[in-house]
Amino acid sequence: MYKIDSSKKSPPPKYYSESFKMMVVSEVEKGFSKDSLKRKYNIGGKTTVLEWCRKYGKLHNPVVKYEVKLKSDVDKQIQLKRRVADLERALSDAHLKICSQDVLIDLAENNYNIAIRKNFGAKQLK
Repeated sequence: MYKIDSSKKSPPPKYYSESFKMMVVSEVEKGFSKDSLKRKYNIGGKTTVLEWCRKYGKLHNPVVKYEVKLKSDVDKQIQLKRRVADLERALSDAHLKICSQDVLIDLAENNYNIAIRKNFGAKQLK
């Protein structure tokens, strides 16, 4: 029967400074492998460097960030196109309203023999 030696304890977890983590991530981004950096700096844990890359890295999952950026750009373009279409419709409606008012004023002036529009060439009396 084998005895488990309880006197041996696992080493306490290492704590790394933010600057050290960022330095390791920058080396990963320069092209060094995560495993070689783990050996070089004696970093424990299977996914420690990967987690640092996710937290501090610029190149972490660039495809996902790019797709998210494209999706938001497409959404903004769609919103802008809808806004432009709404404004063009409103402009068209306003133009039709002005034209119909001009026709009504012309009919009223002809039928009732009154001047509804201002005469901008006339001068005020003093």
